[in-house]
Amino acid sequence: MAFLKGLGFLVAGIDSSPAALELAKESLGDDADLRVTNIYEYEFPSEKYGLVISIAAIHHGTRARVVEAIKGIHSSLIPGSYFFITLPDNDGSAHWTNMAKHKEIEPGTRIPLSGPEKGLPHCSFTEKELKNIFSIFSEVKMKLLADRGRRVINGRKGKSFF
Repeated sequence: MAFLKGLGFLVAGIDSSPAALELAKESLGDDADLRVTNIYEYEFPSEKYGLVISIAAIHHGTRARVVEAIKGIHSSLIPGSYFFITLPDNDGSAHWTNMAKHKEIEPGTRIPLSGPEKGLPHCSFTEKELKNIFSIFSEVKMKLLADRGRRVINGRKGKSFF
C-alpha cells in the first residue's frame, strides 16, 4: 500500500490484528483509513474503491463467509475498477506444512491442530468453484501457483469506462 500511496492514491485497509495495522500506520501515516475489524464483520461501502487487494487473507473463514466477503468486495468496487486476490487451491493447500495435522470442518475448510495458525480456519477452492464465485466480475484471470498451493485471481467490476 505504501507504493500506491507514494503514487498519490488514497489508501485504506482493514485487518483483525491491531499490531498489523500499527505497522501499516508506520509506513502509511495518519491519513490512511486503517480499521481494526474482521472482514466478515466489515460493512462494505457501496462503490467506494478503485482497487481491492487481498493477499493470503480472506480465506480464514468458512466457505460461505469467504464467498460473502467476495460479494462484499464486488459491491465496494467502483464500476470499471479492479481487484487482486489470492486464495488457496483445494489440492495444493492440503499439503501445506501447517496442515500436516488438521481437522476438516466442511469440504475444503481445514483447521490446523498445531502451529501458529492452530484453530484458524483455512478455506480452499477448486478452479471450477472459483470460476463460479468470480463470475460476478469481468475479465477474470486466474493463475495457479502450484508451489505455493494458491491461486492468484484478478479482474474488474463491470467494463471499463476508458
